[in-house]
Parts: sequence; structure tokens; C-alpha cells
Amino acid sequence: MGRLLYVCIDDTDEIGYVKSTSMLAQNIADYIDENFNKCSFISRHQLLLD
Repeated sequence: MGRLLYVCIDDTDEIGYVKSTSMLAQNIADYIDENFNKCSFISRHQLLLD
């Protein structure tokens, strides 16, 4: 049976930064694809501050 690995990163982008969290998440997924196993998807969620 295969293993699942979930990688979570905090989305705290700052105005003026060169790289966004989205870009970093894609870089991580690409690295996993190239060096380990197929990365299935990236899921992004926006939490509602109510």
C-alpha cells in the first residue's frame, strides 16, 4: 500500500516580496515530482475572517 504525504505551508504573503506563497508551493510540488513521486495537486484555501 502506498503512503500519503501532506505538505502544508502558511499563506502569509507580504506586499513587495519577490516570490508569493503560490510560487513557493509550485516549486515544492515540482521538486517532489522530480525527486520522489508524482505530486497529485495543490489546494489553496482562503479562510474567512468574519
